[in-house]
Amino acid sequence: MTTESPEKATPLQSAPLTVSDSNQTAWEIANRAPARDLQTIWNNIEKELKFAPEFAEDAWYSIPYKDKEGKIVPVEGIGIRGAETITRYWGHCASGGGIKEDLGDKVIARGIFYDHKTNTQFYKEVIVNKFQVSQGGKTYRLQGKHWDNAIQSAVSKAQRNAALEGIPPVIKEKFFALAKKLTLTDKSTGGKPVDVKALLVKAKESFMSKFKITAEKYDGYVAGLSAETDDDLLAHLKGLFSALKSGEESVANVFGVDTPEGKPVMSRPTEIPTDDSQSV
Repeated sequence: MTTESPEKATPLQSAPLTVSDSNQTAWEIANRAPARDLQTIWNNIEKELKFAPEFAEDAWYSIPYKDKEGKIVPVEGIGIRGAETITRYWGHCASGGGIKEDLGDKVIARGIFYDHKTNTQFYKEVIVNKFQVSQGGKTYRLQGKHWDNAIQSAVSKAQRNAALEGIPPVIKEKFFALAKKLTLTDKSTGGKPVDVKALLVKAKESFMSKFKITAEKYDGYVAGLSAETDDDLLAHLKGLFSALKSGEESVANVFGVDTPEGKPVMSRPTEIPTDDSQSV
């Protein structure tokens, strides 16, 4: 992905966005390969997750949204790294992403997933707005690293959504459940439950150190959550930490924190509300 300037995004040099012509050869190879076996695919995915369980918390996200009553509830799903793991073992497939169109006040990012085995394509699109509103209520234009980060996040999210659209629900559900479970187990004790109280204290320290937020901001956010148990709270915080690190969510959106320049760190990419998009 390239940009001409902080304000202008360069669409992909293909119209429409497609996978390269090498797909024909890839399809021929995939067509001669044995049929996919879901059990074997899952066994390989499970083996990787359990082999390096410390990476499980980076494979899923938990992003806060307000419900109709104003309560903050987590929306969870498979993250960008998780999608990469699944598609690697799914095999005979390819994915990519880029800028589909620059509409002046917003940019449309498109992700594509091509399954060579079934000769099918999946597309997903995400919008990122160039104009944002600061905590002080002023409208400004995303520029520099803020604009670059917003575009990169949108493209990655669109690519992830397209890839996951081509994967059977049973694989996705099993992956998410296992990744979340491993997040709440202690790797140093052979998979026993973690010390939740201790990790909640550590989580607060990590958020304050990594994302430069105050204890007051952190406590205020946690107090507004609808988590019923400490386990639920810890799971959400770990999923949120992953989402903030990967750029799927921003510090500004979650904690209402401005950067030293007075602008949010990154805008939240918005799913296009059409049949060609996948909500998270």
